[in-house]
Amino acid sequence: MKKAHALLILFIFLAANIHSQENPEENAPIAYSPFFIHKGNYIIFGDYEDQVKAQFGFKYEIFKNQGFFLAYNQIMFWDYYDESSPVTEVTFSPELFWSYGDNINFLRLGFYEHKSNGKDLLTSRAWDRSYLQFRVSTGDFFNMGLDLKGFYMWNRAPENRDIDEYTGFYEAEIFFRFLKSGPNRLTDKEELYFRGGTGKGRYGFDYEKGWLEAGFKFRIVLQSIQPDFYIQMFYGYGEKLVAYNEKDFSLRIGFILK
Repeated sequence: MKKAHALLILFIFLAANIHSQENPEENAPIAYSPFFIHKGNYIIFGDYEDQVKAQFGFKYEIFKNQGFFLAYNQIMFWDYYDESSPVTEVTFSPELFWSYGDNINFLRLGFYEHKSNGKDLLTSRAWDRSYLQFRVSTGDFFNMGLDLKGFYMWNRAPENRDIDEYTGFYEAEIFFRFLKSGPNRLTDKEELYFRGGTGKGRYGFDYEKGWLEAGFKFRIVLQSIQPDFYIQMFYGYGEKLVAYNEKDFSLRIGFILK
């Protein structure tokens, strides 16, 4: 339990001290920092079966304004409702990529992305892959768009040799969001997205497998509440690396720092 609490405290501390340049305060000077939030930092709560899920990630720009990044992402599943409150799985994902564009529209080439759960023997899970990703959208106030990511797994641990049969080799996302706040609104920066992929299958599409994630993010317009509220639903295979071949459904709500 102490380890779980320590991980949560570390997550909150690091997330609070990495300042994203995506949404600077109005009328404030922008000081360059090579550190950025990566993939969103959040903690969301499910029921007894779904557990607590937390994600922490950052990226570091190696050469200023050249688009080369080192990044790190970590996802934790925490059985907080159990008497001993164990952390049941932590996945670690370092990567190296090049990105062209901004955070709204971009082209990204992932030279190396690794993911593993740090365990051994029968519960060990790990893979390495490279990817190509692009995101396009339209609208300066109400923004909607498409994000496509295709990848090639070139190394898989023996314990999860068939993981691509369940999670496939691509991800697709459609999203709808408000980039700016309107007058007399109780919430702002609302965002709705649907992300998923099919299993690999014989021709690259196995609809009996695969996964779907849907999320809704919004911020209540109160100066005293800074994090966005976040609702996440997941259905399918691969949410937990250790149980990649088991179909699951989860629904969680919590907070996200973007």
